Amino acid sequence: MVFIWILFVSTAILFARYCKQCWPDRRICSKPIWFAAHRAIMLFAAGLTVIGFVLILIYKSGTWVSRNRTREFVHSILGIIVISASVIQPFMALFRCKPNDKNRFIFNYAHASVGLIAFILSIVTIFLIMFSTQISFQFENAWNFLVAWICWIVVIFAVFECVDRCLHDKQKSEEKNETHWMDIHTAENEVNKVDDSSTNELFIKDRVKTVLLVVHFLVALGLSLALAIVIGQSS
Repeated sequence: MVFIWILFVSTAILFARYCKQCWPDRRICSKPIWFAAHRAIMLFAAGLTVIGFVLILIYKSGTWVSRNRTREFVHSILGIIVISASVIQPFMALFRCKPNDKNRFIFNYAHASVGLIAFILSIVTIFLIMFSTQISFQFENAWNFLVAWICWIVVIFAVFECVDRCLHDKQKSEEKNETHWMDIHTAENEVNKVDDSSTNELFIKDRVKTVLLVVHFLVALGLSLALAIVIGQSS
């Protein structure tokens, strides 16, 4: 579960949130790269989440956590909510309307909201298991890794937002200057200048976001691996 929600789900969210305009000339199975990556990763994550839940039930012989163990019980309830959301999301996507449909915004907000809530609850659920009375963790190490993960998520989302806003503002400024320039020069040169500038902006944005995605993947992989080791060493 740690690898699924820290590594895969976070990466899929970044693809959907910030990479829709990236790699416009490239496709995977006739679909934009961001969409193909987001769909594949999320389906993979949902499948592994369900498998993980089934394996836990088998290990516990189908017994549920007692309400007397408050933290563990809350962990189990939040876990069920997260699992349910991960299963609902693909089915919700199956029934989405076309992109230009007037009601498409309903799906967009619903899909994004359910996904974000599930992601936040997954972090809370992982935190709760740290305080379990049934498992002996190296508490300080686990706490440090989880705090580092939360800080990283905030940082990487903030950086992506800054990249989007900075490049967008720069592009708008250049378009304004180009419009003024176009009033003076010939049409043929105008078109070439605008096209070159737009292509350059897209190239820079693609490169920056690709680097950020790779960095995020490596950081998330390292933190999830560290947490998995701490959990594996617990008694």
